Amino acid sequence: MGYLVAIVDAKKNLFYKSYEKRYDGMAEYADGQNYKVSSQRLQSFFLELKDIVRPLSGEFAATEDELDSGTYYASDYGFSQDAIWIELTFSDVYERNVLTEVYSIARKHGLTYYDVDGQKVVWPNGIIRDRTTDKDLWASIISVPAAILICCLVGLAGRLL
Repeated sequence: MGYLVAIVDAKKNLFYKSYEKRYDGMAEYADGQNYKVSSQRLQSFFLELKDIVRPLSGEFAATEDELDSGTYYASDYGFSQDAIWIELTFSDVYERNVLTEVYSIARKHGLTYYDVDGQKVVWPNGIIRDRTTDKDLWASIISVPAAILICCLVGLAGRLL
């Protein structure tokens, strides 16, 4: 069990909860070796990332010597049409900070970065969604129309009086 992130080719930017519902648990059902099942943007992302985070199996798997050299990160991958799951080691995440590199490449390809273990989603434009920001956004969505409605009622009441 490692640190799991998913790179998603989303048609629209969604709330964190939407990613959590859609993608949690799907890594077990993804194809572990065939990146060609993924969308074109995800394939391009993977072909760039594979030189930094080497797959543990499949066509681009790192050799034992490469892994022992410490030059590369290594990961299990899972592929689906609209997401690539990357299971990193905790030492790569916390000691070597590989997440920054993964996010940078995802953003370059216009993909959404879903940090499953960190419980956040980062859209390609840099906006971060998590449980707290979702609640704040919902509060804004509800409060702005309510404020407009109150102002209209106050204005209407002023005209009637």
